[in-house]
Amino acid sequence: MVDVGNGLIMNKLEISCDLRDMIVQAQANDPDLQRRVNNPEFSIAADGAILYSGRLCVPNDVELKRLILSEAHKSGFSIHSGSTKMYQDLKKNFWWPNMKTEIAEFVAHCIAC
Repeated sequence: MVDVGNGLIMNKLEISCDLRDMIVQAQANDPDLQRRVNNPEFSIAADGAILYSGRLCVPNDVELKRLILSEAHKSGFSIHSGSTKMYQDLKKNFWWPNMKTEIAEFVAHCIAC
C-alpha cells in the first residue's frame, strides 16, 4: 500500500479518501467491529479507522461492500478478474468476515466473467 496524496494506491486500484471516510463512518455503526476492536489483531489508525492486521476493516454494509467489489472488479488493473485474483488483490488492503466467500459470490454473478 503506497500513500499518494489524498488517496491510497492498491497496486493500480486507487482507494479514494472519500471511500475511506465512508468506511470509517460506517465502522462506527457496526457492533460486530466495535466488539472485535479489543482483540490484539485489531488496531485503530490515526484517522479512527479500525484495522485488522493493518488492513482496513469493512463494516457489514451491503452497499459499501458492493461499491468496493464493483470498483475492484471493473478497474483497469484487474478488469473482470476471477474471484481468486480479486480476493488476493483486495485482501492486501481490506478485511471483513467471510470476505473470500462474498467475493466468489460477487464474481459468480458477473455476466462478463
